[in-house]
Amino acid sequence: MEWLHDFEWRRPIYFRQPNFRERLRQQTAYREQLPALRDEYRAGVPMLPLSRCPYCQTLNYLSFDHYGLDGLWWRSDERWRNGAQQQLCPHFWTLSGAVKLAEAVAIVPFRSAPGPEVPFVVPSALREHPLQVVISQIQVGAHTAYPIAYFSETKPLTLANPFPEWSTEWAVWVQEHNRYEWARAPYLLFKEQADFDLAPWMAQGRVAWIAPGDPSFTLQQQVQTCPYLDLPGDQEFVLITNGIVSSINQKL
Repeated sequence: MEWLHDFEWRRPIYFRQPNFRERLRQQTAYREQLPALRDEYRAGVPMLPLSRCPYCQTLNYLSFDHYGLDGLWWRSDERWRNGAQQQLCPHFWTLSGAVKLAEAVAIVPFRSAPGPEVPFVVPSALREHPLQVVISQIQVGAHTAYPIAYFSETKPLTLANPFPEWSTEWAVWVQEHNRYEWARAPYLLFKEQADFDLAPWMAQGRVAWIAPGDPSFTLQQQVQTCPYLDLPGDQEFVLITNGIVSSINQKL
């Protein structure tokens, strides 16, 4: 797939090469196969319980590739997710997240944006609307991931500055009747746009959490026993390209 983008970008150069017609034939064949490959991958991505709604207590199942960051679910410039099969309650709004990276990161030919290494909230969204946030934990290969789900009791709901869905460059949210809306995010999240001090939000009743490994996905709000406070890890939002991890600030 990256080869297709490279071919289109460098087409004027390749045109002068003797094997141009063969490369063009390959490019056409690969492009014709791409929709089927995308559908096959999306169908194979598991539907996993990631969060519980603080309003109706429904357990929400989302399309999520937990096998590793080398899965196309994590690709930032395209959404390889099976939203149609997700089991969402009427209050689910969007999914954000963080990933504590293991030492080894897979080398894959696409860019991902897994977020910082510790959980956070987007304070501008919480101040604009009475959204509720639920933080949980799941393993993604050797990495530790923190799904951060946003819920809204009232819909439709529109944010002045929508923030990107987890590891994408798109803002994607679910309105009433499971109706999806999306927009190209005008920016990627930066450390300065996030709040990593979760305790005050929990004290206000705005953030709940699910204990790591809890099979019942019980919602909790105790500040003193929360395992997601003051975790070690980098608060910088990162990009991973060909196995190289870099800060978003370094890329822009």
